[in-house]
Amino acid sequence: MATEGDLAGGTIACVFLGLVLRGAADDAAPATLRVRAAPRYVVDFLSAASVPLQAALAARGVSLVADEDGTVALRWVKGGAVLTAAEAQTVQDGIGCNEDEASVRACLASTDWAGLAQVLVSESMEVIREGLAAAGAPLPESPPAKVLYSVSYGDPQMVPFDVAFQTLAWEYTVCVPNVAELSAAHYEFMATRYRTRRHLHHHWLLRVVGAMCHETLHVVQGITKQVDRTKDNWSSEHDASVPNFTLLREVLRRLAAKGDGAGVLAAPGLFEAAAAYFCEELGANRAARWREDDEAQYLALRSSFGLAPIDVETSSERVTVQSDFKGLLSIDCDTGPCPRRLAEVLLLLFAPARRNCAVAEAPRPSWEREGELFLGVPDGALYRGTPTEDAVDRCLAALHV
Repeated sequence: MATEGDLAGGTIACVFLGLVLRGAADDAAPATLRVRAAPRYVVDFLSAASVPLQAALAARGVSLVADEDGTVALRWVKGGAVLTAAEAQTVQDGIGCNEDEASVRACLASTDWAGLAQVLVSESMEVIREGLAAAGAPLPESPPAKVLYSVSYGDPQMVPFDVAFQTLAWEYTVCVPNVAELSAAHYEFMATRYRTRRHLHHHWLLRVVGAMCHETLHVVQGITKQVDRTKDNWSSEHDASVPNFTLLREVLRRLAAKGDGAGVLAAPGLFEAAAAYFCEELGANRAARWREDDEAQYLALRSSFGLAPIDVETSSERVTVQSDFKGLLSIDCDTGPCPRRLAEVLLLLFAPARRNCAVAEAPRPSWEREGELFLGVPDGALYRGTPTEDAVDRCLAALHV
């Protein structure tokens, strides 16, 4: 069962082992990762998370070794043999819990998810308020944003929505599923979506971390009395997604500076682990689940700055694609670690002219006009681009291999 002390390290190790296993040709293949051929999000993740990653692997008798070409292999500390992919899978399984429902439920119950989410939401609000005040557009006063557990709809058809995050924007309330109290059907749905039962708690940590800034931005839409009359509220969903990763990066940086007071959220490399996790998931979903017109719809949503109509039905089979659109906006629009640029994005979204109004009818930024101002690297190159040789060398040095 995961405790707060090992939840972050176990999650980081699971993300890393997932990268290794997805690159293995078969179970007998050596458990390796070609760092010099990896996209930027992998190199950034390994550089930032090297300490908790190696600690989690060492606790299971595994170390890392690299050849002169920068291929990192997992090696047994005892004996020195390189693990096969099958052995790496066994190590990953050992980080998780047993697959029976009681074990899954107990593992999920070992973390106060609402409390963790509250820390993220409260810190997000502080960053947003400070950024807008610095930009000369302070937010109106409001009650503190709060996090509550949501209640299941009790309908089998609503299972995908029971495990989703929701925000009551005008009530300043974020609702997170009480995953420890869900049914076997919910766990089966989650296991299918995340391709595992053993690691639902690791996946859930990354889902909470990845979603709370987005949900807090919905709260700010309530504070500024923005109303969305577009179909399925896609304009406000777009606006809450654009600064999501930029905001999360700053929130986790500030929480890490607070040290032990932030608990699991202070773990080195947690942002980069979440980024790698979502980049991998979105890439897989895009290839396997998107229809022919989904790519065009996503690009139209992005290029219109949230005004293009979206026709993605809300069936349980397609709800993942809706989530993918929001995740891709978070990746494609990340401006990097720059609080000033984050403040510029927030000002574009919550300027005084865009308050107390229908959000899609208010003055909106233009991708062509303001895009280069605040979208630091187009098309997610901040994540999917090729890392520099220096970045790879720093990554290998961080891993001490």
